Amino acid sequence: MNRLGLLLLTLCIGLLPVAGEAQDSPSFGPSGASSSEPGEAPPAFGPNYGTSGTGAPPPESGEDPRQERDFEPPSPPEENYIPPEPPRPPEPRPERIRPSRQSQPRGPATPAREVLQNPGVLKRFAQYAGPRTFEAMRNLFHPPVAAHIVQAPAVALSDGETPIRVEISGLQGKEPDIALSGARLLKMEIPTRGPAVLYVVPEQDAVEATIFVLIDGRFQEVPLTVVPLLPTVPDGPMEPSAGEIPRRDWNADGALNFIDDYIYVGNLLAGAPE
Repeated sequence: MNRLGLLLLTLCIGLLPVAGEAQDSPSFGPSGASSSEPGEAPPAFGPNYGTSGTGAPPPESGEDPRQERDFEPPSPPEENYIPPEPPRPPEPRPERIRPSRQSQPRGPATPAREVLQNPGVLKRFAQYAGPRTFEAMRNLFHPPVAAHIVQAPAVALSDGETPIRVEISGLQGKEPDIALSGARLLKMEIPTRGPAVLYVVPEQDAVEATIFVLIDGRFQEVPLTVVPLLPTVPDGPMEPSAGEIPRRDWNADGALNFIDDYIYVGNLLAGAPE
């Protein structure tokens, strides 16, 4: 071996580390400075090492906030999931209004007045179940509807022109409070003594006409006896007979009932002397 080979061998042997010294030898960072004391574990250089340049590991109290976390997607809603109702707006508080003097009640309300009903001749026919003869049914027109009411004529024809004279007793010379249904008022006479006299005209072809009058503090219903005029009869002139009266639809309402009997008998009585 020549002199140059011996020199290279000596240099290589001098650079080899001695056994046991590698564990105690300090670790040098990029700047060449020692980053640990003798006897301490060398710092770990890895993916969690900070980039501040200090070489200090992350704190031991928790995870490194700069470490990336696994992303968990939200779970899909259940099939029977019912979304919560939106919050309701607060209800407005009612405003307190002080009533004025004009809106304050002045006293108890006036109760409805009682109406005294007097059954008329038409209602008698509706309740009649006897023989359908003229002699039997003419008795349904008597007695008068009320003792203090007198109608003249007793059976009036509702032709829309002929007036009816109605006497009402018990008013004591005072003008009555009246209302009419199925008729119109022509005039009214209030004498100092005696009954009050009303002149009314029934509506044309009416079978019902009523006067409502206030007597002795209560209203009374006074039905008038009116029938529509029958100018002709298919079987000939209308005359009372011993047998049953003819059954016809005299008012052309499509029904055969007590109203037709009332019209037929009433027409016979309207032309007869009282």
